Amino acid sequence: MEYQRNGITLLPYEGRNQVELIRTKEANNYKSSFWVTFLRAKQMGRQIKTGESGVRIIKVVSNTYTDDNGQVKNRSGIKSYIVFNLDQTTGGEVFNPVIPESVKAVEFLFH
Repeated sequence: MEYQRNGITLLPYEGRNQVELIRTKEANNYKSSFWVTFLRAKQMGRQIKTGESGVRIIKVVSNTYTDDNGQVKNRSGIKSYIVFNLDQTTGGEVFNPVIPESVKAVEFLFH
């Protein structure tokens, strides 16, 4: 199985996101395993092809902050993003990344 990856960090998506992206890749015969948001595609010098639809993924986020009384608190929630397969984009340079050994080590530990 080839992991579906974030096109910026090169890290694989996890859980439900991985399943949904694989399903979408197979259903649309995409060759790329890399996904980016509209903004990241733009930053890469790429454009989303007219008429293309993205896939909604979710990410659990948390942050630590200090309240007005000086107590440290944790806050967590869910953010959603729409991502596009690189095959749904045009322009920019040829995207052919080499997965660093550090990323491969993370995959080995957590997958």
